[in-house]
Amino acid sequence: MKTIAIIGPIGSGKSTIRKMFHNVHNVRTIDLDKVAKDLKCNPELQEQLVKAFGKDIIDPNNEVIKNYTLDHIFPDNTKYLQMIQIHEPFIRDFIENEQTWYDHSEVELLVFEGASLIHSPNLLALFDHIIWIEASYNICYERVYARGRYTESQIHTLLDKTIPTYSKALREYPANKITTISEPNQHQDMINTICAQLIDGDSLKRTVIYQGSFNPLHIGHISVVEELLRTFDKVILLRCVNGAKTVADFFPIKADKLPAGCVPRTWDRSFVEYLKAHDADNVVIARGIRNGSDLDYETQYVQHLEDQCKMHQMVLPPVIYVPCKPQYKHISSSSIRAILPFDESYARTLII
Repeated sequence: MKTIAIIGPIGSGKSTIRKMFHNVHNVRTIDLDKVAKDLKCNPELQEQLVKAFGKDIIDPNNEVIKNYTLDHIFPDNTKYLQMIQIHEPFIRDFIENEQTWYDHSEVELLVFEGASLIHSPNLLALFDHIIWIEASYNICYERVYARGRYTESQIHTLLDKTIPTYSKALREYPANKITTISEPNQHQDMINTICAQLIDGDSLKRTVIYQGSFNPLHIGHISVVEELLRTFDKVILLRCVNGAKTVADFFPIKADKLPAGCVPRTWDRSFVEYLKAHDADNVVIARGIRNGSDLDYETQYVQHLEDQCKMHQMVLPPVIYVPCKPQYKHISSSSIRAILPFDESYARTLII
């Protein structure tokens, strides 16, 4: 199951977009504004707010006072950030609980929209995709003013807080995971396309790239592949050719000896160029490890990959570290090459 966050300034049309998702099969939408209203009566939240801002923030009906928040807290940036920090864990718990609940249902896409996301950009890391509703300051102001729920100064306060906050948040979020919508009433087709890409493209997330020189490919490598196939539908066994050697220097990989679901490929340039040349947005990278020394080496290698990706204005796909089976921890390609001239019969038992 995938998750989407609909964000944008107050009055930009977030609710309009959320309602469009109702027309798509196996999609569940959640209005976080309603969740925020329920939170106003949460005793634990109220206790933290009173401790931070005084008892005047709670009205006689035991609810958080909206006007007090907008008039006395939001204009003060320190208090505003403190308010967000208090609310954030409660909203995060709700989102994560909903994701867990629907993850075991027929729902394939979970869509969240609401003010809590407008003011809490840290929560964006919870989502697979962001829909940013782009609207001018004046249009947002006119829409909100027409509702008659806020004073002019309160509207300016809300817009002044949300637009700069989200401009910064979006710059830090992967660009390929953001869809910008400027005219909500004209975009049902775009909503359908987003849903199709996220839902129908889910199988792409089941692909993992296991990259190395595999010279030779041995039983330790295969134990990693077998472990990956317990989680992923497809393992791309990517042999990246060492620039210091010719292809003739490499032990052949026998495709018919590989487990079902493992596909061998050879690439004669850098791994980052492979990721750039192929659609690697929806894959995972696997690194096999035998011991702590391997983990240290692989961690440094992945850091180099991440730095290279940044230079190419790319985002490195998620990386997982997979240990081989304990009985194979002493086996490496270099040790096999060292043994081969002296005991070929033994060395061949290790090579796939």
